[in-house]
Amino acid sequence: MAEPTKAPAGETKAVEPLMTTGDMRKLVDDYHVPMTDSSLKDMGSEMTPEKGKSFEEFIKTTAQGLYPTLAPQIKSGIPTKHLVEPYRQVAKQMLGDDHELDFIGDPKASAALTDGFDPATQRPAPMSLNQWKSHIQSHPGFNWESTPNGQQWNQNVAQSINQMFSKE
Repeated sequence: MAEPTKAPAGETKAVEPLMTTGDMRKLVDDYHVPMTDSSLKDMGSEMTPEKGKSFEEFIKTTAQGLYPTLAPQIKSGIPTKHLVEPYRQVAKQMLGDDHELDFIGDPKASAALTDGFDPATQRPAPMSLNQWKSHIQSHPGFNWESTPNGQQWNQNVAQSINQMFSKE
């Protein structure tokens, strides 16, 4: 957040820092809440410390609604960006370091957060990392088969099939 403003001379009361539009952008990005810069600018134009706290709570509550399978972790204060990081890293390993996923707007990526199943609770859950790997390999939108890893896997399968038929 921005630096706190100075208290008037003679006062010892600490003045809380104001949340800037940049602070607001970081918060919505950290919690993967879609919001335009113009909305942030409008909301931040009359920011007070109380409104800043309310905005932060609003973003966390919104993130819990957007990502219900991650709601307990978000409620405890863990930003969504940290919760999706293992999925992001697995995707980079499989698709290349320059590949960035959009967990907010891309259904094939956001599936990592909602398309798993928890047999204990019988409810949706985030995918396991193994499920996520299979999803990346099988969903045509990721185009995994054209990556070096995908091409190597295809070569290995072809070699295995050739070896199997050459033994007969």
